[in-house]
Amino acid sequence: METSTGGRVVVAFVGKAKYVVGGGKLKGVQVRRVADGQRMASLTAEGVLSLAGSRNGRWIAAGTARGELLVWDAKTYERVFEHKEPLPINDVGIFSDPTRLASESTYRKLTLWDIPSGKQLQTFDLEEGAVAQRYSSKSQRISVATKNSVRVYDENDGRLLAEIPVQVTSPHLLWSSDYHHIIAISAGTIKRLDPTTSSVVAEWQVPYSEHSHIDRPQHGKFIAYSAKHAITFWNVNTHTKSGLLERPLEISFFAFSPDGQFLAICGLNGEVTIQDLEDGLPSCYSAAPRLHIADTALEGCLVDTEAPSTDAISTSHYQGNHTPADRSLVRVLIKRSKVYVADGLWELALNDANKVIELDPSSPWGYERKHAALHKAGDYENAVNAFEVMLSKMSQSTDPGIQKLHRYYINPTNTRMVIRRAVQQAIRDSPRVLINTTSGQLLDKSEQAASFESLPVFKKLISSMTTIIDHTRIEHDVTQYYRYAMFSHEREDNEPLFEKVIRVIVYNLEDSPTNNKLKMFCKIVQDAGLHWAWSDTCCINREDDFVLQEALVAMFRWYQGSVLTLVLLRGVRSPSRRGDLIRSIWNTRPWTLLEYRASEVVLFYNEDWTLYMNLDIPNHKESPEILSEMEEATGISTRALTALQPGLDNIREKLRLVSRRETTFVEDEAYSLLGIFSVSLPVVYGDGDQALGRLLAQVLTSSGDTSILAWTGRSGSFNSCLPGRIHVFSQLPTSHIPPSMTGTDMETITATLRASSLNLTFVMNLCERLQELPAPSFLGKWMKLACIAFGLGPLSISRTGSEQVFRAQTTTLGIVEISTAEDLTQLDSLVLVHPWIDFLLGRQSVGKTISDEETDDETSSKSEPSLPPPPMDRHTAALQLIARLRQPFGALLLTPMRPDVVGYRRVASESLITVQVQEDMPLDDLIDSIRVLDVF
Repeated sequence: METSTGGRVVVAFVGKAKYVVGGGKLKGVQVRRVADGQRMASLTAEGVLSLAGSRNGRWIAAGTARGELLVWDAKTYERVFEHKEPLPINDVGIFSDPTRLASESTYRKLTLWDIPSGKQLQTFDLEEGAVAQRYSSKSQRISVATKNSVRVYDENDGRLLAEIPVQVTSPHLLWSSDYHHIIAISAGTIKRLDPTTSSVVAEWQVPYSEHSHIDRPQHGKFIAYSAKHAITFWNVNTHTKSGLLERPLEISFFAFSPDGQFLAICGLNGEVTIQDLEDGLPSCYSAAPRLHIADTALEGCLVDTEAPSTDAISTSHYQGNHTPADRSLVRVLIKRSKVYVADGLWELALNDANKVIELDPSSPWGYERKHAALHKAGDYENAVNAFEVMLSKMSQSTDPGIQKLHRYYINPTNTRMVIRRAVQQAIRDSPRVLINTTSGQLLDKSEQAASFESLPVFKKLISSMTTIIDHTRIEHDVTQYYRYAMFSHEREDNEPLFEKVIRVIVYNLEDSPTNNKLKMFCKIVQDAGLHWAWSDTCCINREDDFVLQEALVAMFRWYQGSVLTLVLLRGVRSPSRRGDLIRSIWNTRPWTLLEYRASEVVLFYNEDWTLYMNLDIPNHKESPEILSEMEEATGISTRALTALQPGLDNIREKLRLVSRRETTFVEDEAYSLLGIFSVSLPVVYGDGDQALGRLLAQVLTSSGDTSILAWTGRSGSFNSCLPGRIHVFSQLPTSHIPPSMTGTDMETITATLRASSLNLTFVMNLCERLQELPAPSFLGKWMKLACIAFGLGPLSISRTGSEQVFRAQTTTLGIVEISTAEDLTQLDSLVLVHPWIDFLLGRQSVGKTISDEETDDETSSKSEPSLPPPPMDRHTAALQLIARLRQPFGALLLTPMRPDVVGYRRVASESLITVQVQEDMPLDDLIDSIRVLDVF
């Protein structure tokens, strides 16, 4: 399997008579004749990364950076197969059975194809991503190298047959000639691997290069290995050299012809030489090539078609001065400049390029060489300038060949636009204001974007992309730069605020406990290699209501997008011990809990900025000690906490989690939840418990989750059905809403009801009426509440200590007891309501909590979604409604508003009002009791 990365040229043989070359700066795939290098066809493909040819001369396959898998008929050059992946196709190969094709993509997927039909035969999902792959034609096995192992799969059923723990550092694998062993490159060694024992059975040292490549001819007499300027031929059994080929330019790739008589060698400069191997092996240590083909798309008009083929040029051939300013000298200077660049002699290469410009100022090729020399020397700004002059010279040229070549090059302006779009994408969801840890300044989004263009990497990207824009590389470099860290801490008095820090450099702030805290945070982030940091104290302009509201809503997402969160445990001193985290002030605040939940990587620090419990590991969220303490502090398992995602699901569990936490301001009980609920809310400090009421009203309206109403205690000022403080949600909603009945219990009760004298017509009518009810919703402070209402009769009073307990005898609900501080005898027309309509109708559980069982296997829940229950006949559904209706439930107590106001208010009770519908309750009375009430 031949693979190209980083713009290299790749080559593959098709049968005996042809070879194909692509990649690098070539536009498409060129088909050439082995005998003389004559071009026979050009096949359309952009950004070729890998090539393969069938041994029978039937097919040509290519993979591209655009994710295209392409196959052509090698006789007619017609495209016969194409497939598109979302990410680049790094590797392709045609098996000894020429109808079989393999492709490996950056998408971490290896796929086998049937070429004639285009059918997908087998797919291997590689969670670590593949480095290399090779097919064993005799045993029908696929060997795949990932980052940390070599795996062997059965081609037919995809079973993993073996896994050998070895790190492969070159994108090439070989099966031995007997197909019993695998040959791989691991840094500076060649390793022979035995899949039957999953072990390394032999290894020997070799020179190492990042472009190292390994391959063997079909006859299997030796393997060939390239490093730098040489290809060595090794006897696999004795580990001794049996031949050597040297080239003046570094070798990036090579391939054997099917009969082993020819070797195609690609240099880093894009040139291809065909080497004739006598008896399948070089006869001496300095064999001359049979054919030298220059990549015309790279050299343009520099190739003299009338000149004889020459050997690859070594630097020593050009020692001495050349004075004649003629075409030959220009050609020699350009070639010598290429050699100097390949050898790392940037100044000499630049001198030759400048001489070419001096001899022929109108030619673009001196500037092309100047760009190459400056780029390799790291002078990217001047390299880009030279490249732009080259393009200008090409556009002004009257030579048709140069004009044609001009179309193949990318204007740096286009690359700049792509980079700028990538920058905007990278910072789109990051905080509005960040601290640049290098300069110590607060920068907004426009300043953050502009900062990338001052970096060497920006100019390097532009200088690197002359013929193809590498979107993957741009995205990687941009994303790496804009990674940021977040700060999680307990706010103190005199924190450095936005209006103070915006005018100064963070590191120049005067010494104070809070200023030093911020400076130390930024320094640790900078030492971690991150350019950006965020702290809530100075990165939010709290004077701007819009900015403050945006921050409160987006904060959870910002912590999710960070690569690191530093937690400072104020009050925890060194040496810290287990339990200090549980007792820390940090662990009592709702903000900090959600910051911990949102962050993927967290490091805890004592107040003197030493690591908590000396845990020197990359991520404290992977520490068993930390996880145990957090579970004890929150009362929820790590898996259950991880399962909480932003949005309007698991509402009651999110409320319960924060209900145990303390806030400095009452309003923060609501504002700390904006991110986890993904809702927006006007931020008004001084609003008191109205903030929590507004939040709960919006969440209830958006979700329809009536478990928000399941609480006891004092009502808030926003609406009587909503509490004034969040601590009431520490109660489980099942105290009001009966838990779902098990299948067996439901079947037993339903069977009993079916055999009873129930009037099914009434039952069906009741079910239909409840199904027609609207979900609860708020309009302003008024709530529309669908429910079943039960009137209360005369009350009697008894006392238990300081509490008043009111008792009423009802026909429908039996004896009802209500504990409240309010004098119910002064109220008229008291009503108990059953608002848990979703429960009655058997819809999704209201107020469902997350259990460990539900989060044991996240992958299985994603890959195997639960199937909906089978359809139920209307009679059975109606009978199940009656079964649920007869269960005890927590009722809400309502009373009419003032005579001049149409509507109700909830009467707060200090304890649960548990009631149960009597079995002899007439169904027609129940139907008449279904209401939609306005509650304030």
